[in-house]
Amino acid sequence: ASRIVSIESCDVFLEEDGTFSHITYGGASTPRWEYTIEGKPGETACALMDTIKITIYLSSAPSGSCIVKVVLPNGISEEHQFSI
Repeated sequence: ASRIVSIESCDVFLEEDGTFSHITYGGASTPRWEYTIEGKPGETACALMDTIKITIYLSSAPSGSCIVKVVLPNGISEEHQFSI
């Protein structure tokens, strides 16, 4: 268990129709992702038991089955599959 200090250094990937895309953090163009720490507006470091809400902005809505994968700076990863 450790604190995630630079959340923006995480890698976020989206798999749609068998193709993985790396989603860039921040900026104005799409695709991009942003985050908030639930219950702690403006906080930039994630402590144990915090929940990070990641919002992904795409140029068009995904379709079918998708996987979102988040890789932390230390290499730990988690993914979630969903369908639209």
